[in-house]
Amino acid sequence: MEDGFWFSAALGIATGGMYVLLVYAGLRLARGMGRKTFMMIVFGGMAIRLFVAAAVIALVVALAPVSKIVYLATFFGFFLIGLILEVIVVHRNRFSAGQESP
Repeated sequence: MEDGFWFSAALGIATGGMYVLLVYAGLRLARGMGRKTFMMIVFGGMAIRLFVAAAVIALVVALAPVSKIVYLATFFGFFLIGLILEVIVVHRNRFSAGQESP
């Protein structure tokens, strides 16, 4: 395998890892808040993260010598981990506040 593969994979892991860390930080910040504040922090943070992630991806693909497929595949792998984590926490928060399951 060529060096571009590993550089692209490492950069995708770093970018995706930062995304997951931001998900975790946002959830930790929102954890002790009331329901309305919790949802505002979670969804507001999600919107900000998505715009920042799109900008970072555009910059990396345009300026760095990466294999686009490898970079995007590794980033989206970590992105899905963060998304699954976020959905699980939001779902638990919804049902832990006394609402019945659908």
